[in-house]
Amino acid sequence: YYEQTLDIHRETGNRRGECLVLGNVGGVAAALGAHVEAISYHEQSRVIAREIGNRYYEANALINLGGDHSCLGRYDDARDAYQSSLCICRQISYRGGELWALVGLSVLFHRMGDDESALDHSQQVQSLLQEASNPLFQGYASTCLGHALVGLNRLPEAIAAYQQALELRREMGQSNLAIETLAGLARAFLAQRDLSQAQAYVEEILAHLETGTLEGTSGPFQIYLTCYRVLRANQDARAGQVLTESHDLLQAQARGIAGEELRRSFLENVTANREIVAAMADMFAQ
Repeated sequence: YYEQTLDIHRETGNRRGECLVLGNVGGVAAALGAHVEAISYHEQSRVIAREIGNRYYEANALINLGGDHSCLGRYDDARDAYQSSLCICRQISYRGGELWALVGLSVLFHRMGDDESALDHSQQVQSLLQEASNPLFQGYASTCLGHALVGLNRLPEAIAAYQQALELRREMGQSNLAIETLAGLARAFLAQRDLSQAQAYVEEILAHLETGTLEGTSGPFQIYLTCYRVLRANQDARAGQVLTESHDLLQAQARGIAGEELRRSFLENVTANREIVAAMADMFAQ
């Protein structure tokens, strides 16, 4: 339907509509894991937004590009896109875009292993939300805060942040996004060697995966990896099954990436992806 709409906008010369729908098509591609295709759509949207002078659309396109590049392990490109968007959002007083850009940067820095910067950006989101409460962004901010605090080994604080995010996610009926928060809690309790509590959260995740998806989560493969690690630590026989399933999904997504360099970036630069591949190799070697 978006593609049909896109054709109509192009036939009628509606550049603003074309720009908007290109972003929507890119969002669908990203949700399907087709991040290279998503980049193409979002870049087209960005170019048109700049040509027609719509800075609001340009900021959104850059946020989307940041997410696409981040998922492919192209961290420098992701950071440039997010920071460019953040600059525009602040210039035009686009608060929603500013919040999304800061959330994206927090997730990005956590993936890069720079958890001090991840913490700083999640705290900036928290500060902005003190001026105008927004449960949606508060859920993202608390989850990002938890990620950064786990990375910094500040585990009790991380658990508190994740629990706040989980409560918000459940209040809003965001079952998919709640799974990412549950995985964060499992990761924190695993780091504390509380294997029983970590296992309890993983059981919730696995029950969700029987009928649900991980659509909308920022790190689906990190969720699978966390489940595998907790199950393995508890000597649960399902660990191998979860690892195999995650590896198969990962490789299927990698096969859809055109170009060896991008495919290698996806498999090697993204920590969770790289560690799933290594864990699978170790399992075969045993």
